[in-house]
Amino acid sequence: MALYQSKQVKAGVCAASADEANDLMAITGEFVVPATLAVNDVIEFGAYPADTIALDLIVSTQDIDSNATPTLVLDAGILSGDYAKADSSRTCGAEFIAASTVGQAGGVAHAAVAAGLLSAPSLSDRGFGLKVKAAAATLTVGARIRVTLMVAPPPLNIDAV
Repeated sequence: MALYQSKQVKAGVCAASADEANDLMAITGEFVVPATLAVNDVIEFGAYPADTIALDLIVSTQDIDSNATPTLVLDAGILSGDYAKADSSRTCGAEFIAASTVGQAGGVAHAAVAAGLLSAPSLSDRGFGLKVKAAAATLTVGARIRVTLMVAPPPLNIDAV
């Protein structure tokens, strides 16, 4: 298992602060598919800022698996460990999207799992991203993936954990 990071994470983009906004914030990361992307690899796209709640997660991809019978399956969720830490032991859950085939032909997928949208605000920044659940039959090297997390400050009486 390898940990990859979007251009934005590698560039050290800090987490947005809910104190800076009264409403919706969009955090977007982009990743270019390398020749080495394999099953159980994790890609961190950005920071799920402290003291915010998720409203949606959107995965937009080009065709990542160009085989006539594609096999690529992705999960989208919250990463373990510290945001932006280059540690290959970090994992990614399926709190937003489980077992998506969006990368098989390219397209768009929105959050479809309630766990991520009902997650409590955190006292610290967390990473969000994708996990390769099933590898591509024919990986399209150079294909682009963008993941956008929509967050907002929590309403009154939603406590951080």
